[in-house]
Amino acid sequence: MGYITGAVVTALLALWLAFERIDTLKADKANLTLQLRGCQARTTNMNEDKESDDAIDVFTDDDLRNAPPEWMLDPGAVGVN
Repeated sequence: MGYITGAVVTALLALWLAFERIDTLKADKANLTLQLRGCQARTTNMNEDKESDDAIDVFTDDDLRNAPPEWMLDPGAVGVN
């Protein structure tokens, strides 16, 4: 009877440890998923920034001196004197 009790206790302990390991792995997966999403967002932001820079870099000096009216701030806007 003692051997059976020992085997049952050992099996329950092994099962408990397995479930604890599963919980740890789930937490690790969630952490890595968040890190990956952050990297994807940063990559998207860098690509969009590069596209914006490329669009601005095609302007000639004359184009920069003669900015379109929609780019101009209203005289009463904050920070405009």
